[in-house]
Amino acid sequence: MTSAFAAAPQQVQTPNSQSQVVAVSAEIREEGAVKVAGWILGWVADAIRWGGSFIDDIVRFLDDDAAEAFSRYSDDIANFLDELANWDDMVVDAVKNELYKFLLNQIGLSGGTSLMIADAIAAMIRGLLWLA
Repeated sequence: MTSAFAAAPQQVQTPNSQSQVVAVSAEIREEGAVKVAGWILGWVADAIRWGGSFIDDIVRFLDDDAAEAFSRYSDDIANFLDELANWDDMVVDAVKNELYKFLLNQIGLSGGTSLMIADAIAAMIRGLLWLA
């Protein structure tokens, strides 16, 4: 069983300082997983590319190795999130798992560093969904 919810359109400040009005929606599945709208992954990818205080708040929770890797591979991470934005039926945990595998297998980071970065980005996505 699934249920959908939608918030009223909101003004959202994008990382490149453009303001846009978007209708926020997500789908909650019976097991509690939240389907992520593609635009959210695109926004997170842009935030990672352009930085700013939102990203600074996430990076400060990473250890030194993870923060350095996040900074070094931020474009690769952002590009991968853009690819995921085009997938159907993505949920936050699936984004986290796919990002973890990408960082581990494609980028070559350690399991701990990959997991820490994937957890931080999943937390960012959950925070955006919660704010919606």
